[in-house]
Amino acid sequence: RVGSLQLLSRLAVRAALTHESDVQLLPLPPRLRALVAALFTNTIR
Repeated sequence: RVGSLQLLSRLAVRAALTHESDVQLLPLPPRLRALVAALFTNTIR
């Protein structure tokens, strides 16, 4: 199954960044920056 375009777009942006702090430099609305920043958080398994 293929992910949604929204998820794939966020993953592409995440892959282009090297540090979580770089997210704040993106010219995106705060809500979109928060979604991308959430991809940097570690998940508990």
